[in-house]
Amino acid sequence: MLAKQQSAFTEMEKDSIHKVSETLQGKSPIPFLIIHGDFAPWNLKRLTNDEITAIDWEDSDLNGLPLWDLSHFFCIQAHLFGGPNPFKEILESPLVALYMKRIGLAQNNIKQFYTLYLIKKFIGSGLFSTNSYGAFLIQQIHRISRQ
Repeated sequence: MLAKQQSAFTEMEKDSIHKVSETLQGKSPIPFLIIHGDFAPWNLKRLTNDEITAIDWEDSDLNGLPLWDLSHFFCIQAHLFGGPNPFKEILESPLVALYMKRIGLAQNNIKQFYTLYLIKKFIGSGLFSTNSYGAFLIQQIHRISRQ
C-alpha cells in the first residue's frame, strides 16, 4: 500500500511541489511555536466573560510551524464552505500581520510558511489527491506555485 501512495503524485502535482519548494530556502531560523493543530471555528468556545478559548487540543504540537494554525483556519473553511482564496485572505488579514510582527517574522515570510503548511499537511496526513481535502491542498499548492 505504501508504494501505491508514494506514486500517487501526478506530474502536475510533482511540478507544483517542486516550484513552491524553491521558495522555502530562506536564511532565517524558523521559530517553532505551540500550535493547536486543528484551529477552526468549531474548536473555539466563547466563555461567560466574552473571552474566547480554543478547545480540543489533541492535535497540538509544542514545536509547530509559524502560521500553521492560521493557514489551517483559512484553508479548512475555504475547502468546506467554498470560501475565497485562503492565501489572499491570509495576506490581507490584519490578524496575520500582527501575528507575524509579534513572533518576529517579516511579512514576506508568509508565502513560505503557508507553503510549508500546504505541503506538510498534504504529505504528512496521507491525504493524497483522492481525498477531498487532499485535492483541495494540492490545488492550493498548484495555485501558489504560479504566483
